[in-house]
Amino acid sequence: MDFSKIFSGNIPDFATILLGLLIGMAIASLLTVYNRAFMGRLVRRLLKKEAFSEETALTLSRLGYPRNPLIRLALARPTSALRKAVNCTVDKKHLSAEDFKNAGFYIPEEKKEYAESRFTGKNNTVIIAVIGIIILAAAFLLVIKFFPDLTKKYTDIFKE
Repeated sequence: MDFSKIFSGNIPDFATILLGLLIGMAIASLLTVYNRAFMGRLVRRLLKKEAFSEETALTLSRLGYPRNPLIRLALARPTSALRKAVNCTVDKKHLSAEDFKNAGFYIPEEKKEYAESRFTGKNNTVIIAVIGIIILAAAFLLVIKFFPDLTKKYTDIFKE
């Protein structure tokens, strides 16, 4: 595969498309690791401290995240995976910096199962992601090396 032709403006060949898929799947794997490891720490703390209602809700300071910008960003966006699992005592769709000062966070009973399945579990997520990326890279190289006709057929179909 000639990597100099990737951005030439021509129709991408089969190898380039496979490389794009490989990179996309690697990024998705790393985002999964990030969600489980980093964002999951907040969820695990809420579960451990049994913050399941507004009455037992805890502030970010009490959870050990007084000024963490990544946690705040995830909690501020209503569409983030973390916000789908964690409720806030401030009744706003989008949280501002001022809202985080006294806002309490909790996992309601109806979201507890979702939070546990999404953010907790075995700690081997990193290992699985690395192994998955290695397997995908090996499959990419095998297809390019041992099936060059497949690459040529795809390119010929869309060439004209």
